[in-house]
Amino acid sequence: MIVEVDFKSSSVKRVFTKKATDYNLCRHPQMVLDEHLRQLSCEKCGKVIDPYEYVAFMANSENRLSVSVNLLKKEERALQEKIEALKREHKNLKARVNTASKAVKPVSKKKSSFNGFAEIKESLK
Repeated sequence: MIVEVDFKSSSVKRVFTKKATDYNLCRHPQMVLDEHLRQLSCEKCGKVIDPYEYVAFMANSENRLSVSVNLLKKEERALQEKIEALKREHKNLKARVNTASKAVKPVSKKKSSFNGFAEIKESLK
């Protein structure tokens, strides 16, 4: 919306601009510029496009893309921070496991005297 103020007559005039969805454009991306007739038309369907509306649409599209890129960059930074925090947590947990494993007495690696089912069979005979 554009607001024009006329200070001489003390009047306020409001001009409502079109939304990006209100542009009278076709969906085809191929445009032809006729320099002699000073008009823009679609190469596929031949629809004549108002050049100002096309430029305004492209400007709004670029603005939306710029905002989207900025939001994606912000999201990427947040995800990178989360990844770094998880890497630090992983490193700390590995150190804790290593410390805890050193504190536990090692289990004896002697072979047990239990000979499995062979001893049981012998005792049943």
